[in-house]
Amino acid sequence: MKMPNYDEQFWQVLDKSHAITGGSMFAETKPNDFGTPRFTLGMQMLHETSLRESTHRMLKKPSRTFSVAN
Repeated sequence: MKMPNYDEQFWQVLDKSHAITGGSMFAETKPNDFGTPRFTLGMQMLHETSLRESTHRMLKKPSRTFSVAN
């Protein structure tokens, strides 16, 4: 994951998953030589829709997908 205005990557993705109904990601800050504390982060997403069930079944995959750079 890149931070704005920098070309360095500060986070290391440990695990990620996705499905039509949600996804999750676990990451931690990379080791550093500056004594800056390190953090581990876990995130989970759930997707809900107001579409009728018959319409929802027709969706084979998400209309948009996002990827996380390792």
